Amino acid sequence: MSDFLVSLTLEIIFLIFCVITIIIILRTYFENKESVYIGLIAFFAAMLFNSIFRVTNIVIIFGARLSFSNIIALVIFDIQLIFFLYLKKLKKFYYLPIVASFYLGFGLYENETLIFFISYAVVIGFIIPVILLREGRKTRNGLAFGLGLFFLIYGLGKMLEIPIVPEFVPEILRIVGIIVSTLAVLEFFDKYLFHDREEKERIQSAWISKLTAKK
Repeated sequence: MSDFLVSLTLEIIFLIFCVITIIIILRTYFENKESVYIGLIAFFAAMLFNSIFRVTNIVIIFGARLSFSNIIALVIFDIQLIFFLYLKKLKKFYYLPIVASFYLGFGLYENETLIFFISYAVVIGFIIPVILLREGRKTRNGLAFGLGLFFLIYGLGKMLEIPIVPEFVPEILRIVGIIVSTLAVLEFFDKYLFHDREEKERIQSAWISKLTAKK
């Protein structure tokens, strides 16, 4: 019973941070109308619904192996790939993830094999986050870096959902991941990790020079 309460508490914490992140993204979207934030809202909304289904233990399966949780997972993978394509400005490939997920979903509906689904999850769940981390650091983009870190931590948590690993370990990793995502949309990494100190010093020097000149 205590294990259940711990898992429930951790899941509720995850839900709270997920809602906070969605609210912050909505506020940011209304301020600048960037289309990428719509994708991020869809991403975290999918995670929110997935978390609700985890809490309620609801299992819905269509056909052979197409469960609702698998559909949510495909949505999550799609948004990761779309965000990467957006970052690389590859607009003509925006529909590629949707097409891939349609065929993967149809395959799960018709067959019980998970090999293609797992392969897609590994590629998107680990390669894309590493690329986002690299690109975010290279371009000093705190949002890309933070989301890449979130995707990596979250993916690691999902990978550790195996019997030999204590149940609370993946849950804690998911919470750490969602906190990182909240910090990313709050521009924490932009302000404190990729803060351009040289630019700030240059502006301060120019400001001081102006004050000195006036005297």
